Amino acid sequence: MMKNGSLDVIFRWSNKKILMIQQQRCLSNKEQQGPPIVVRAAAAAAATRELYKHFERRQTRWNDNDAFGHLNNAVYYNFMDDAVNMHLMNRGIGKKFPRFVAENGMRYFVPLAFPSDVDLGLRIVKLGTSSVTYDIGIFGGASSSTTSGDDDDSVVLAARGKFVHVYVCEKTGRPQPIAEEARRVLQTLLVVHEEES
Repeated sequence: MMKNGSLDVIFRWSNKKILMIQQQRCLSNKEQQGPPIVVRAAAAAAATRELYKHFERRQTRWNDNDAFGHLNNAVYYNFMDDAVNMHLMNRGIGKKFPRFVAENGMRYFVPLAFPSDVDLGLRIVKLGTSSVTYDIGIFGGASSSTTSGDDDDSVVLAARGKFVHVYVCEKTGRPQPIAEEARRVLQTLLVVHEEES
């Protein structure tokens, strides 16, 4: 069993090691040739925006920014949850069909900050018996469009998320087959699964 002093030494050592790794990455990034990450992300956004079947728009708020001047990572998870549930609720799939978030994850590419509009592209990559897996593209930029997949240089793919809902029995909380009414709505976002690059 470790004493608090031992833990402090381990934390200080690991923080120093992390800082050294981050400094090495910064140096190696400066030495790399090619366009900066924002340019690469803009190209990725143009290539991927059209893959999403539906968009929900959110607007950032002042308190979404963290001490570093960009959106806190937890805000992206709120955006995903809001977008998925608003899409369902606007199509009659609200509390009538209980569901839990079973898994989520996020890959960040470009930081966003207040004030800006954020478009969340939704598509479903797996529709199972009781679960549904969403691929969510989070696009940022003042002139992003919610109604089409038009390319726009000011819109970048800021992050990409995975979001899994499991439909459950209201009484037991156990997984149950997705009701046909809900399945019809979900199928409008379903795409053939592609290999991740």
